[in-house]
Amino acid sequence: MVDTLINHWMSLRHLLKYLKDTIYCDPNYEKFPVVLEGYANVNWVSDHDEINSTSGYVFTLGGDAIS
Repeated sequence: MVDTLINHWMSLRHLLKYLKDTIYCDPNYEKFPVVLEGYANVNWVSDHDEINSTSGYVFTLGGDAIS
């Protein structure tokens, strides 16, 4: 439990440092139209021998991947 909490705080610290260092970066989305799109690929365990589900996703803004 403590290790998980420490990892979460370290991740939050890393995120805040990233945001601080990129505060003056100006993303440039010149493609028209600027549309937010999301794509997902999910497998909800169709095989009974398989116990793990898998998934993936990508979000794009103006054709550029943002997540």
